[in-house]
Amino acid sequence: PPSLPLKISIQSVWPTYGIAFIAQDKGLFAKYGVQVTLMPVTGYVESLKPYREGKADATFMVFADAIMFEAEGVPSRAVYATEYSDTGDMIVGQPTLNGLSDLKGKKVSFEGFNTFSHLLVQKLLEKAGVREGEFEGANLPFADVLANLEAGKIAAGHVVEPHISQALAKGYKALGKA
Repeated sequence: PPSLPLKISIQSVWPTYGIAFIAQDKGLFAKYGVQVTLMPVTGYVESLKPYREGKADATFMVFADAIMFEAEGVPSRAVYATEYSDTGDMIVGQPTLNGLSDLKGKKVSFEGFNTFSHLLVQKLLEKAGVREGEFEGANLPFADVLANLEAGKIAAGHVVEPHISQALAKGYKALGKA
């Protein structure tokens, strides 16, 4: 059973997770008799660590990551969906690339091994005919993808907003989305 107060690890920079901070600021947890301590961190993958390690009772995560946690023996249950997106994830790449199939033999980033980001990159590339082992994976936070594209360290990377808009504004290409 969860300890009191209920400790929730949460990514502090993701807009749809803001509801937890608003609930805390407005006293809604206390109003309904729930003792909550939010444990904010900057990065998504970092927000999962306290939950995985048993230092948090809950976390905000992508459904695919909850499935991965279950497979790893970390019991997880979805209790509330804060958002639904079918276009919020994109692989952006160097302007010289024509499509995902051009990533064969190239370095492509995702945020976190065995995460939704990792699986998304694998599946989008697989649909384009590039199988695992035919590209080099790089574990990078979304916030670092643009700098690594600019430095030529990666050919493409999985990003979310605001990084999608920033990359496209600088001339990088939208290669695939989900």
